Amino acid sequence: MYQEAIIMKKGHEPMIRKPITDTGIRRADCKSSDVRVEIRPSLPLLQKKGESFCVQRAVKFTEHDKCPADAKDMLVEQTEQTGQTVDGTTKNFYNYRLPNSNDKASAARLSADFLGRLLQNVKPNTDMETARNHGRNLIFPFNVTCVSAVPQMEIVYEVSKQQPGYITSIKFGAAEANRFHLTDKSQNPGGKLQDKQFNTAHDTTNNALIMEIANQGVEQVDPTKTEAEQQETIDNNSIRVDALTKIGAEGARFQCVREHADTIKNNTIFYSDVKQAGVKFCELWSTWKEEFGMKFNISNQDILDAWNRNGNRLKMPRRRERADNLTENVYDQKGAEDIKIDT
Repeated sequence: MYQEAIIMKKGHEPMIRKPITDTGIRRADCKSSDVRVEIRPSLPLLQKKGESFCVQRAVKFTEHDKCPADAKDMLVEQTEQTGQTVDGTTKNFYNYRLPNSNDKASAARLSADFLGRLLQNVKPNTDMETARNHGRNLIFPFNVTCVSAVPQMEIVYEVSKQQPGYITSIKFGAAEANRFHLTDKSQNPGGKLQDKQFNTAHDTTNNALIMEIANQGVEQVDPTKTEAEQQETIDNNSIRVDALTKIGAEGARFQCVREHADTIKNNTIFYSDVKQAGVKFCELWSTWKEEFGMKFNISNQDILDAWNRNGNRLKMPRRRERADNLTENVYDQKGAEDIKIDT
């Protein structure tokens, strides 16, 4: 694999591009103090399914200058890619290689911790054109990819008008064929998921430990099996990938989720003895937009403050079975396995 040196004047597009050897680049190619040299390995361009991109630049940043101070220590390597969609829309790709983890769920929790810190105070709403004024060097719209070498896995978060910080794909291993894509199954024929898809709505049918579900791993669909058996494999795979997104996405939004990722279930109650308030995890994730304005790295104190505002309940999308758009206060239902978040 060759490397390419990009000699870039500050504030300008690359002036020189050339292949180099592993021995590096001669500093003599830099003629003034306002020129920097950055080296990057040839990188495959990350693509959304059904879209093609033209690479404009791909640079390795040794100084991690797109990360807040409290996230830098988590990084092994950072790279950037900028591309254009077929309709001419520019999109930016920020790729972060994180330390090794013991298993898939732990890698998802590490990704959640990193993304929560990276996007803290950055509100991915439709009015956001750039995150520079929030102390970040992230240009909207963008993808953030968290890469784990052990286990070998990629988690892609999209921050755009359409997807304000959701996980849109997860790849297992090196093969692109093993990438699972976010899909609204209601838009599929028969309302069924297809192979290598996971549903936009979180699964609420399995109340086992989410960490255990996430670590079960996905299976290949056997074409010799019946259609019903194949669909069962597809649906089981979706639930397992969905469990990873509960850790990786909801954990990036809510600190209490990633801090207790090894013990939470869908119906786990986060509660406060001081407020005498409680909310089930399966309702907490629905409050991200209405109550918390799509913030990342929401603290326990943020939840306590929100309970103060709403009489020990949290705002969420209106549901047919509810007379209002507030979560249920389930404090009286808490048990020994539930989680107190009093600060």
